[in-house]
Amino acid sequence: MSRLAARLLCAAVLAACLLGGGPAITASAICEGNISPVRPDGTPVGWFVSPPNVGQHPGGSGANVDNDYPSGSPFGDPKASWSNTFGYGAHWNTYDLGCGPDAARAPLAGPFTAFGNLVMEVAKFPVAVLSQVQEWLTSDPFSWLDPVTATIADKIEQNVWLKFFPLSMIFLGLVFVWQSRRADFNATLSATGWALIVLTLSLFFLHYPQKANSMMTSAIASGTEVASSPFSNGDFADQVSEHIIYPQWLQGELGSSTGAVAQKLGHDLYASQHLTWREAQQVDRTGDAEIPKQKNEDFKDTATIVQYADRTAYENLQGLHGENRLAAAFIMSVYTWTASLFMFMALAFLALALLMVRAVVIAAPIAAIVGVH
Repeated sequence: MSRLAARLLCAAVLAACLLGGGPAITASAICEGNISPVRPDGTPVGWFVSPPNVGQHPGGSGANVDNDYPSGSPFGDPKASWSNTFGYGAHWNTYDLGCGPDAARAPLAGPFTAFGNLVMEVAKFPVAVLSQVQEWLTSDPFSWLDPVTATIADKIEQNVWLKFFPLSMIFLGLVFVWQSRRADFNATLSATGWALIVLTLSLFFLHYPQKANSMMTSAIASGTEVASSPFSNGDFADQVSEHIIYPQWLQGELGSSTGAVAQKLGHDLYASQHLTWREAQQVDRTGDAEIPKQKNEDFKDTATIVQYADRTAYENLQGLHGENRLAAAFIMSVYTWTASLFMFMALAFLALALLMVRAVVIAAPIAAIVGVH
């Protein structure tokens, strides 16, 4: 009897723990699942994007985990850079589709979300590429031509300038005498003045080709900054990320980019599903799993608020209206590729201008000699 009583007591205790004695865990909570925050370089487009340009290489001697990459966020600091914070990792997740295979519970959520993410990569591609090209051009990528330009300028001086410059001065003297005989002093002084200015500039190009090139390149860079100054910080990738990519991501995430829930919780939803460059760096260096875990908890807390605030928005967050995500990705592609077309033309003209600077430095002395005659 004692053994039977002991068995019954154990069974009662176990039943109490399972049914009411332990913490209540609902089936829906178990089946919500977890999301994995996306790294800035964790999508196909991100693979080809360089991290933010910080002074010291991550992990180098004396590297500081806390100070290498920017710590600001465009959600809290309007001066913070989108591309230097989140990169191009915009991505949608499915969530809380219930227990069992997604194909059985929500057969369209997974495929539509996957295709939407794929189309979004197409949308982000030209922005990422042109951002890298813009950074490349602003560093004067044709500086390797400067020694060649200096060598050619020296050859022109020896073989053209020194031979024809005396003839040019004799020609100017004859013109001055001829115009003086006609008493046309205004035309004489004007022609002589312009000729001397042109010859002086060409002489400057000959003897200081790299200095002339540097001055003209700086003028082009200053003009580019002035032209882009009306567009906030002038960074193409940041502007597109803020005004095109993020709103369309929000459209696919909540079904609206302008609704009350989107305006109130959109920033939290995006930040909880994406790692910043700095957070990704900390995870890489220390292997700290607390950051992704905390973001997952933040996402669940925010999702719960959405669930009680707007049922339709929550269904979009789950991925049940995945067709909205695919449509938002297509619209994003149209906008980004259209904007990128104009940016491509601007960068093409900038590259042409940087090349023409070298050509002008070489051709100006010859053109001056020919023009005087």
